[in-house]
Amino acid sequence: MARGGSARCPRLRRIVVTATPTADFTIAGCTVIDPDSGTTTLGSLSIISGSVSTRTTADADLPHLDGTGLFAVPGLIDMHVHATSDPHGRTASSWSDISATTMTLTAVANLATALRSGITTVRDLGAPRDLGYSIRNAWARDLFVGARPFVAGPVITAVGGHGSWLGVESEGAGSIGALVRRNAADGADVIKLVMRSAARRMELRPEELREAVAEARWLDIPVAVHANFSERSIDAAVEAGCDTLEHGFAISEAAAGAMSKQGTALCSTAVALQSIVRRPQLWIRQGGKSLVEMAVSQLPEARRSFERALAAGVTLIAGTDAGAAGVGFDSLPSELEAMVDWGASPHEALAAATCRAAEALRRPDLGSLSDGTVADVVLLRANPFVDISACREVEAVIQAGRLVRLDTLSRLHGMAVSSAPGTVLPPIGSTS
Repeated sequence: MARGGSARCPRLRRIVVTATPTADFTIAGCTVIDPDSGTTTLGSLSIISGSVSTRTTADADLPHLDGTGLFAVPGLIDMHVHATSDPHGRTASSWSDISATTMTLTAVANLATALRSGITTVRDLGAPRDLGYSIRNAWARDLFVGARPFVAGPVITAVGGHGSWLGVESEGAGSIGALVRRNAADGADVIKLVMRSAARRMELRPEELREAVAEARWLDIPVAVHANFSERSIDAAVEAGCDTLEHGFAISEAAAGAMSKQGTALCSTAVALQSIVRRPQLWIRQGGKSLVEMAVSQLPEARRSFERALAAGVTLIAGTDAGAAGVGFDSLPSELEAMVDWGASPHEALAAATCRAAEALRRPDLGSLSDGTVADVVLLRANPFVDISACREVEAVIQAGRLVRLDTLSRLHGMAVSSAPGTVLPPIGSTS
């Protein structure tokens, strides 16, 4: 039988707990994975009021989920997505032709796809206007079930620069601070700054970057900078002191050393680069011929850049650029596999999608299964420390104590199940 198949679960069944969204229960007999320390422990976890409890002596009478043969990892975190974008090309190719309603419905579907795949949290690094905030607020009100969104709001770019269709344009160092303040006032969880791309040469100047980062520091908001194929852009972003470098396909040894010293994390999005190389016609049809040519020529250097960052001890966080053409919201396992292929260990890759990502979000209550953390739990059928592709073998997903996926109903004992009100997941027995 192919890996990931099982005679116990011939078809996928997605269920959630009735009674309350966060019914208390115990996951018994599983192997608990700690991505921070790299250790594994055979035991159990209890979910109490939406939080993880490692104290099981008082939980013997709780309903339980049989975790025998399963590996419990913290909910995965994709640190680079665009939730309002359709990776399958079903919406219009021009942002000006896509309505806010279409983008919102697209985001709901994308975040549901992510959650079903074990991705309980995402960092959205660019949505038009105030859509990112509205979608995050709708999620917080439990209007739909999907990955928990942290949002940047509109990206900040140069006049005529890359991402101008997703954001606002800086007119120089004297204006960019106000753009940062506006995003912060509107509720941005992170400030996204954009440097040049293969298709657009206009980019922020070093003094603009420094001013934007200084303003964000004053407001205590992390800064992510898009800088991909240009070594000059990457150097400027690192020198300005960004918190996370997005893409980073041309990192020099000096830049890698500086990133390691100052704590700038790398979000490499290798799976997006590979998508361009493997499916060039998809990108060319969307007007990206120059991007395809650059990606094909720079793929070997991108791998060497990742290796330099790894050797220098740069913190790795996992992101996919989901929403880009051909990059689905279930692509995080592919990104982790690419990281391992490029030299990271399975432990480092899993940490990049859990505890290290949570650190970059400044949310120590995520990315861990320690006592008192948010009960985001993914149960896998294989050990990701042995083979990172185990992250594809999802048996169950729990988000903030709510069971949103379980493939083998017989594992439940003492728990009634049904489709939760407001869920976007199909009900049991659905053929859709």
